[in-house]
Amino acid sequence: MSQYLIAFVDDEKDLTEGYRELFQDSFQVQTFDDGASYLNYISKFETNPFNVTVTDFKMGEINGIEMIHRATKLKRACPFIVMSGHVDKEIAISAANQDCPVKIVEKPADIAELEKLIHHFCTLQKRTG
Repeated sequence: MSQYLIAFVDDEKDLTEGYRELFQDSFQVQTFDDGASYLNYISKFETNPFNVTVTDFKMGEINGIEMIHRATKLKRACPFIVMSGHVDKEIAISAANQDCPVKIVEKPADIAELEKLIHHFCTLQKRTG
């Protein structure tokens, strides 16, 4: 198992559990059912404990981009991958305007490509962090 710690945030529990099963052999995985619980968790640390966070765009009270914005304001940014069933110009612009690396991935994601992207962000962070 990798030393990299990855967070998956999605309000569909079956998806986060699926991600945990798919990626647990490659990464340490922690899941969150919504953006608020993720933000609450990372606020307990001096820096974001996750090497990469994968989040759904459309969730309950806080969407994925708003969650990233709030994490950045807390000074808890890390690379983020935002998954969305409908990528549009507004999502792309919002993602580009964050103060941390953000990549939009259209659902359903190709699992092998998602794993490569996570590894890329982890190694990028290791070189710059």
